[in-house]
Amino acid sequence: MKTTTHTADRRATEEAATLFATRIEINQIRNIIREQAARFAEFMPAVEASADDLNYAREVVAGRIGFKLDTGRRLFDVGRSGIDWAGGHYNHQEWPTQMGRFFMLIPLIRAYSNEPAAVYAEAARDYIIDWIDNFNCEEIETRGNTCMDIAIRLGTHGRSGWCCALSTFMDEPSWDDEFVRKVLGSIERQAHILWQRGIPSRPWGNHRIFGLDGLLHTALRLPFIADADKMIAFAVRNLEQACRFQFMPDGSYIEQSLGYHHHMAEIFVNMLRVGRWFPEVKLQLPSERLLKAAEYSLHTAPGGINDTSAMVYDHDIPDSLKATRRIKCEIEGGDIPESWRPALDSVYPDAGQVFLRSSWEPGADFLAFDASVYSGAHAHLARLGVVFRSGGRLWLADPGSFDYEMSNPFAIYGRSTVAHTTINLDGLNQGLGDAKLVKADITAEHALLHGVYAGGYWDGTYTWGFQKGLGRGSYGRHERIILWIRDEYMLILDAMMCSAGHTVEHTWQMAPVAAWSHDSDELSWTASEEGGGGFYLRTVMPPTEMAMSVYEGSIEPRRGWFSKSLPDSGFTPAPQIVFRYGSEQANRFYATLAMPLTKETVIPQVEPLAAECGQGFILQWPDGTSDVVALSASLAVPLNSNGILESDAPLVWLRRSASGAMTRHIMYDGTYLNLAK
Repeated sequence: MKTTTHTADRRATEEAATLFATRIEINQIRNIIREQAARFAEFMPAVEASADDLNYAREVVAGRIGFKLDTGRRLFDVGRSGIDWAGGHYNHQEWPTQMGRFFMLIPLIRAYSNEPAAVYAEAARDYIIDWIDNFNCEEIETRGNTCMDIAIRLGTHGRSGWCCALSTFMDEPSWDDEFVRKVLGSIERQAHILWQRGIPSRPWGNHRIFGLDGLLHTALRLPFIADADKMIAFAVRNLEQACRFQFMPDGSYIEQSLGYHHHMAEIFVNMLRVGRWFPEVKLQLPSERLLKAAEYSLHTAPGGINDTSAMVYDHDIPDSLKATRRIKCEIEGGDIPESWRPALDSVYPDAGQVFLRSSWEPGADFLAFDASVYSGAHAHLARLGVVFRSGGRLWLADPGSFDYEMSNPFAIYGRSTVAHTTINLDGLNQGLGDAKLVKADITAEHALLHGVYAGGYWDGTYTWGFQKGLGRGSYGRHERIILWIRDEYMLILDAMMCSAGHTVEHTWQMAPVAAWSHDSDELSWTASEEGGGGFYLRTVMPPTEMAMSVYEGSIEPRRGWFSKSLPDSGFTPAPQIVFRYGSEQANRFYATLAMPLTKETVIPQVEPLAAECGQGFILQWPDGTSDVVALSASLAVPLNSNGILESDAPLVWLRRSASGAMTRHIMYDGTYLNLAK
């Protein structure tokens, strides 16, 4: 239905338009808009219209605007007048949000820059005037009118909005003096709302930064609006604070979601440009931290963690490298050679995340370990989650963000603990407690990573948080150690400290695969792809009793899904392997072998250590080589002498040749290692 006309708000807008007429002459206003637009064009060149922009602009002229989806754009016939700005055309929380941000102006502006046709200006006028006449801009918690929505509607330094539309279309007959005054009156009022109420309503997060970006952009483009100088001073002071506070010392953004990290880093790089091109903007930003932020964007690619799209197949990393080089050039000045590459491995201690890769080329091995703190509404309950890519594709998956519309059960599922490659109790969610990255020992040959989560497990429903409370919970402390023998395999050791009477679930979410098989007796799962690639997963040090289940596209229970959208058919089924055991067997470590397969890969035989040798196992390879893994109870005491080796470390991995000689070894905080005599 059509939104209600708010007479009082319309009167305030009309009064503001009248003030413009008395405060400054309209032709002078137009000249100032042109002058400021020319200044912006020097450091923010117009984006050239693509074929998609031109096609979409024709749809927008016809009264059809699109809802952006991962699968493309879904068009709705909203008309150019009498528009239902509440979004009754489609039941999705982001639909009125996207409408209220006026994304439809972007293709109109680009198409007009390509070919100045009056129809684009007329369409833009109709959408804007309908909104002014029929939407109450005072209600800042309404979908499509929050702090972030107002900022993007008016325009930011990365997104064209009403301010950019003014400079683009105002010489067209449809943008006459009366209409321009009305638009400026509305912009001035919205800018004051953003300044005085919208931004203060968002103490942290991307909404606040978007709001500050939009306020600064509006006041710079339209310096004649009331209090523009005060808005600039406010925006500068608070952007400086937000950069220091929201980007942690290691360069990671506080919400720890790749998409939002990228958007926020992009905004602050734009702020550096603004400070150089507009002397009146005296921004002081921590350039070293922004350099780290740029590299974080690169290290986390291709994403998937928290509210980020997950990709099955590797994307073009060189494009990301070029983007990061441009940012380094912007911050450091000068040219960065095309041969530049950041370190392959990166530890972000403030975020609690580790990203490791074998190269920057598609097809590289990539391991991500997420021992992160709880990071707000865009966080998924997946602490100690693991992501692994190899051979050009994703295997161990964070399934990514499914949907923002929380009436969709997939949206809730995609944020839950059971959807991710981590451990849970009784199928419950992790809580709001932080994880901790305990250790990150990384060399060219191996990585030894250790994280702990001790926030318990809860039956409350998690959407944008536990809106109705955590519910009933049980104490649980998950400890995970990853030992990656690079170019070969991973060992993941997990322990759950909890009371009796629960079921512990080890969940392994895979990306979609062509074919798979499993062996419940061996507790193993094997994937195969066309061309010979694959992946092998096996519990190599299980409890006495362990059950195995595999789900793929299951609705009851909802398990085994990946966030890649399919047109009109929901999401993509993907195998999820779950190993379960009673918590009476908990409070000790169990181990899982995970390894990518090629045509040449040989899967090892698994042999338990002799009972008198303690906890551990041996991987026996066909050439006679063997890998020995030994660990003490709960890793709390040294191994000492266990009949195979002597060491003061609580965890040891060693490789023996066919003759029995030790050729490689890894110790967890040990000082000596000898083979037993």
